[in-house]
Amino acid sequence: MAEDHVGVASFRDQFGDSMGRGVIIAEDGETGVDGPVFVIEAEIKNLIRTKAAMYAACSLLVKEAGMTFGDLDRVYISGGFGRYLDSWKSRVLGLLPDIEDWRFEFIGNGSLEGARLGLLSQKSRDEARSIFKNMTYLELSVSASFMDEFTSAMFLPHTDLTRFPNVQRAMGDM
Repeated sequence: MAEDHVGVASFRDQFGDSMGRGVIIAEDGETGVDGPVFVIEAEIKNLIRTKAAMYAACSLLVKEAGMTFGDLDRVYISGGFGRYLDSWKSRVLGLLPDIEDWRFEFIGNGSLEGARLGLLSQKSRDEARSIFKNMTYLELSVSASFMDEFTSAMFLPHTDLTRFPNVQRAMGDM
């Protein structure tokens, strides 16, 4: 972070070095929260690691299935994670694959809904059992390929921009 950035000087004046380096992204009074909104370096590092792990897992799963992202009909995103996720911003960041927006489907609490359906419907239980029998388990934590994908995805959006053609086009239009 550049030391001459307006938010850095203001951050250091307000918080000193106790929180590490940070940047104020909205001053007090600019939002509906009390006080400034800021991001510290540790949070940015955690965000980059999380997005790298997510993208690497998606990439490796698709490769292991002998597919590409373009082969996917739908990408289901569930839980609190997907509730507030913006698919375009997530693609720009490199968290999600750069596929058409309509392929993403946000389904809310998928585990709760699956449990509800399983309790109420024999057909749903049979379908879940069939899916379970046809699943393949892939241990990502011991996969050398996962670590390669993870390392490549530690950049914003990625070390290989050809994986993000729509993002690349949008950057060219800026």
